[in-house]
Amino acid sequence: MKYFMQTVRFSPKNPEQMGLKKLDENKYINIKDNSVWICIPLLDLGWGRENGFCRLPLLSYEELVKLILIPINTPVIKIDDNTFNLYGALACLLDDYPIEFLSELEQMNLSGVINKDKNKLLFELLENELYCSDDTLNKINKKDKEKYLKWKEISHIIK
Repeated sequence: MKYFMQTVRFSPKNPEQMGLKKLDENKYINIKDNSVWICIPLLDLGWGRENGFCRLPLLSYEELVKLILIPINTPVIKIDDNTFNLYGALACLLDDYPIEFLSELEQMNLSGVINKDKNKLLFELLENELYCSDDTLNKINKKDKEKYLKWKEISHIIK
């Protein structure tokens, strides 16, 4: 099931091009299946945080973790629902549960649940996020500083 949609290099430009119709200030309806979506910022793929949409109801922490564990075997030029689900779930985990998630990520790596070979795209996205957190150290608040320090603590598994 598709839980997330996002732009790539900020394209398409508007929600209508993604099959969404505006309901109110932050809610949209998918014109194909009538599912309700909210607008949220998603991953920074190298040119700023992408515009994204998350299907309602919002997924739990455990459901988000399950999405990042789905193997992605799609070539980069053909992004599928699982890839967008990975992008969206990872963005939500890093935004909403950064310390808990980064600690669990370290444990999953140590126990062999994830690794760089099996979860190549996940590790590439994490490496990009680590770079972005390094770049913003001087501009961060207490919560973000805690997240940054956890990144530093587990960075050896990503690089």
